Amino acid sequence: MKTHAMQRSLEHLRETGWLATSVEKWIPVAGNWKKGKRVDAFGFGDILACRRIGLVSHQSNPPANFVTGWRQEIALVQTFPLARWNDHVEKLCGKVEGQEYIALNAEKWRKAGGLIIFHGWAYKVLRDSNGVRIKSKSGKSKYGWQLREELL
Repeated sequence: MKTHAMQRSLEHLRETGWLATSVEKWIPVAGNWKKGKRVDAFGFGDILACRRIGLVSHQSNPPANFVTGWRQEIALVQTFPLARWNDHVEKLCGKVEGQEYIALNAEKWRKAGGLIIFHGWAYKVLRDSNGVRIKSKSGKSKYGWQLREELL
């Protein structure tokens, strides 16, 4: 079954403890547009995610893995095919003419305590921890979705 970057990112975030939902909007054909368009939150966010993380003490006194407090995180996640990584970085940095407001919005989001996470997805040959191709029983290379995830 074909999956989209949004679906894969939502699944990944939920599996790693985030509460996540899509905030990207679809605006149908209007006015002089020839086709509809997708609109991201603040120009860069496809997914809104939040989580609460226990801060763990690694000392022997108190006992190891004792939760000493909590930290809350909120993030906007931009998800896309990995081949478009540089395009999205340039957009977020305000280097795309006519979209300089996105960099200003990103700066305000960060100053308010928000995180910006990029998810780039690629369908590639799977490799083990030593970089060796994983092969099926028939000897063919196995393929799967791989995620490049970075906090920007």
